[in-house]
Amino acid sequence: ERQADNCRGETAVGGAAVAVRRRLPMRLATLLASLCVLSDAATLVRKRDVLGVPVLGASPPPSTTNSTAGTDSPGSKKEEKSDASMTPLWVGLPRRKQNRQSGLLSPEQRELAEFLRQRGFDRYATVEYVMKLHSEVSVDSLADIAKIFETDDYRSVGMAIRDAATIQRAAILELLKRFLASVPPLGDAPMGVYEKYAQTLAYAGYQEVEDVADLDEEDAPEFGMTAADVVHLVKYANAEESRTAISRLLSKHRAANGMLAYGSLAEVSDITDAFVKAGVTTIERLGRLQKPVPGIDDATLRDLQHDPVVVNELSRLRYRSEL
Repeated sequence: ERQADNCRGETAVGGAAVAVRRRLPMRLATLLASLCVLSDAATLVRKRDVLGVPVLGASPPPSTTNSTAGTDSPGSKKEEKSDASMTPLWVGLPRRKQNRQSGLLSPEQRELAEFLRQRGFDRYATVEYVMKLHSEVSVDSLADIAKIFETDDYRSVGMAIRDAATIQRAAILELLKRFLASVPPLGDAPMGVYEKYAQTLAYAGYQEVEDVADLDEEDAPEFGMTAADVVHLVKYANAEESRTAISRLLSKHRAANGMLAYGSLAEVSDITDAFVKAGVTTIERLGRLQKPVPGIDDATLRDLQHDPVVVNELSRLRYRSEL
């Protein structure tokens, strides 16, 4: 009898709840939907504000800025200083222990950790955190972290929203500066002459090398360049895109013992140069290569052709051709 009474009580309560939901006014439902839309809009505005995305009618920022990464704008609360526990693990350790700690990271990951440390983000420059970036959101390099705010990956690794925006902006500018500084100048101009255009190009939306490859000669006056400069930059931007695919493969390639095959960015760069000079500009071309490459021994070439990335790419292309 007691169980029957409980069942009748639950049925009465459930029926009352259903009746209340059915009588919910349409206005209240509309109001709730409006609040959700406003919440999404507020989040979007906040992201635009943090990233520094220009708003219609707003004047562009000055060409030179002295802003420092990791600091907030005037009027906002400053970030608390990181304590000693947030410093990179290999800092302050004996040389042997430093090598052991930093040896856990690939060359690109070590470069990423150094980039974060130099900009005051010691809390994100530890071995543990860099490994967390790899395991949680597959962020292993400057190119990867240059999208951490845009993709919302910062949420998954416990990174503050303002830190994520600042780091992304700094990484984008750093990569663009490196590319522009590497472009050989026309005529007698000094090396690195194009680096000064980095901020102007980034603000105009040309933030990546592939964006620079889309520049048009008609846009030259807007950036203070000549048409010949634009054609020159587009040429090298297309070549740099080819280098990126090969260098990323080399930096993550592992030897038979499971260790990274190439321990320095200089070694990766030299091998990449050899492939690019031989016309090997894609993973597909590397996988199908039969003739020897000057500067690359046959054992190295065969080892790279058996890399899972190369094998999977060839399998993917073979499957597409059979469809």
